[in-house]
Amino acid sequence: ELGIPRDAVLVGEIGRLCDVKGQRELIHAIARLDGACALLVGVDLERGGAYQAELEREADRLGVRGRVVFAGRRGDVSRVLAELDVLALPSWTEGLPLVVLEAMAQGRAVVATPVGGTPEVVVDGETGLLVPPRDVDALADALRRLLDDPGLRNRLGEAGRRRVRERFSADAMTRRVLELYDEVLR
Repeated sequence: ELGIPRDAVLVGEIGRLCDVKGQRELIHAIARLDGACALLVGVDLERGGAYQAELEREADRLGVRGRVVFAGRRGDVSRVLAELDVLALPSWTEGLPLVVLEAMAQGRAVVATPVGGTPEVVVDGETGLLVPPRDVDALADALRRLLDDPGLRNRLGEAGRRRVRERFSADAMTRRVLELYDEVLR
């Protein structure tokens, strides 16, 4: 549907297109990874498409425009996540990124930055890989590790699935809120 070869190694980022989400860094990292493609899902809400145009020009300049796909807004994020080999979220700032929870719930390996609530979800080397914000070298190295080692990708993905089920499912969250209420009432 998007012109990505079936056998391509696919790194995706899902979120609005803006500088703080690190899409530029991801494009630079993809330029260092032979054969990897990036799927960017989301729209440029703040600048009305001007930021996406900048990203497209940067991909052209780096010679990777054919390996970077801008998918726009999608209503089938679950389906998109199922197609990814790795979810990348190289944000400079973040809250608790739901897309990371969604990816991990589907057993997808994650490379993210330790900003905001992300380290609550992604435990470096255990349920995913964490890299410093704005560090293209570290991002490319982490992605290379996962793309070159399907076993590691699967282990991290499965550990992430367990973590989401144990700590972030509706049942787990309800249990934690009730425990907090009990503690406050004591």
